[in-house]
Amino acid sequence: MPLTFAQIKQAVIDNTKPRELCEFIQDTLISTNENELIDSGIGIATWVYCNGVVDDALLAEFNQANLNAKGVYTSGITVLNDPTIDIYVMAGADVTVNLTANSRRKIAVMGAGLLAVNLSGNAYAEIKAYGQAELNVTADDNSIAQVEYNDETIGDVIANDTTILHTTVRGSSNTNYTGNNSSFNLIKGFSQAVCNITQNDTSVFDIRPYNNSNLIIPPP
Repeated sequence: MPLTFAQIKQAVIDNTKPRELCEFIQDTLISTNENELIDSGIGIATWVYCNGVVDDALLAEFNQANLNAKGVYTSGITVLNDPTIDIYVMAGADVTVNLTANSRRKIAVMGAGLLAVNLSGNAYAEIKAYGQAELNVTADDNSIAQVEYNDETIGDVIANDTTILHTTVRGSSNTNYTGNNSSFNLIKGFSQAVCNITQNDTSVFDIRPYNNSNLIIPPP
C-alpha cells in the first residue's frame, strides 16, 4: 500500500535526524504537501540522495509528475531540450539533456542513473556524477563544462571544436576522454580514478594526476 504524505514526511525526518541538518528538518516539518516537501530538499538534492535521506524506495512513493516538475527524474527515458531549471537524475532514470545557444545549467546523476549531456553553441554546464551512475558528455562549438566523476561512476567525454572542459575524476571512477579539433581540456585525477585519454588534432591537454589516480595517454 502506498505511503501517505504524512508517512513520507516522517520517513524523511527520521532519516535526517542523525545527519545534522536541523534547518532541513524544520523545512520538512512545516511542509503541508508533497510539492513543499520536495522544495525543502531540492537545494541539497544530491546530498540528500547520496547520503540515504531519500533512497530509491522512498522516491518511488512520491508523485513522479511532482518530482519531474522540480527537475528530479527517477525512472523512464526522458529527453530535455534547454531546461530552465537544474536537473537531478536518480535511481534508474535515463535522461538526455541538450543545452544550446547560451543555456546554463547544473546537472547531476546518481544512483544507477544514466545521463547524456550534449552541449553546443555557447552553452555552459556544471555536471556531476555519483554512485554507480553513467555519465556521457559531448561538447561542440564554443561550449564550456565543468565535469566531475565520483565513486564508481563510468562514462565517456568527447570535446570537439573550440570547447573548454575542466574535468575531475575521483574515487574508483573509470572514464574515457577524447579531445578533438582545438578543444582545451584540463583533467585532474584523485584517489583510484582511471581516465583513458585520446588526444587528436590540435587539442590541448593540461593533465594533473594526484594521489594514486591513473590518467592514461596512449603512446603516439
